[in-house]
Amino acid sequence: MGVDTDLYNLVLVLHILAVIIGFGGMFIAGFYGNEARDRPGREGLAVAETTLKVTGTIPTVAVIAVPILGILLILLSDDTWKFSEAWISLSFLLYIVLMGLATGVQVPAIRKMVAMRSGAEGAQSLEMQALGKKAATVSAIVNVLWVVILFLMVFKPGH
Repeated sequence: MGVDTDLYNLVLVLHILAVIIGFGGMFIAGFYGNEARDRPGREGLAVAETTLKVTGTIPTVAVIAVPILGILLILLSDDTWKFSEAWISLSFLLYIVLMGLATGVQVPAIRKMVAMRSGAEGAQSLEMQALGKKAATVSAIVNVLWVVILFLMVFKPGH
């Protein structure tokens, strides 16, 4: 095949589109989370629930598609790209760390915050504040990781 084929370019477009939708959705969710935090009562709860719903489905599918499409690009490249290249291996490793943090810490904390907010405890409990700090910290780490991965993809250090 090779990197100059229409199929390779189509997969590349899908890969970039998945990055934009997936990581863009994850990135912007933090801003909506701040808006939900700043709004009391049902208004803030509605913002939080909507954000969780909108940024939870399509962006998740897109984020999962990113490495699948990346693997296809490597396979279609006719050895222009190799799994053994440091920038590719490091990108996969950072992606695994990113996904572990997002799915193991960030999303569960956000879901618990939304559930707490809809319950009797409300948005001002100490546990809610602690969960908010945890989610914000992990969100920042996740965003830095995907920016580092983006840097690796664009600059391909060592190639």
